Amino acid sequence: MYDNYIPSSVRCSTCDLGYAPADDGDRRWHATYHARVDKLAVRLGRRPAGRSEQERQKDEGDQLLRHGATLDEKLRGADLVLTALYDREVLHCLHRARPGQTPSFTCFLLTVDLAAVVGQEVAPHVLRQHGLCARGPTEERHWEEPRAVTQPGSLHSA
Repeated sequence: MYDNYIPSSVRCSTCDLGYAPADDGDRRWHATYHARVDKLAVRLGRRPAGRSEQERQKDEGDQLLRHGATLDEKLRGADLVLTALYDREVLHCLHRARPGQTPSFTCFLLTVDLAAVVGQEVAPHVLRQHGLCARGPTEERHWEEPRAVTQPGSLHSA
């Protein structure tokens, strides 16, 4: 009885959207969303990770943050976690039909409680890597002279 009511769904391997190809509305939404992801990929210089890859990155990053022997390992872990969270945020903006309002990675960092996400020890180093600094007892973030425009993944790609 419900076989005709519940269309089978698939997940696009390119944009990671789950949709029902048999449903006209879903197909149109997929085409729109897919085009948005393609435009975002051009702007970012890479395709944002889908949900399963985001979770894998977060898990790997959390392990490095907890068990990294050096600051460089912990920074690589922080970058993996923050990149996964950033990808989640920009893809969420695309779902909310606000593709022009996706934040830059640096602006995204200004909205994140870095001490809670990557730890007190690593947070100031992440900020400095992206031309930001924490100052004062409230850890107020402000702009410094940026050394370079940063993108997700820039901490561990050097």
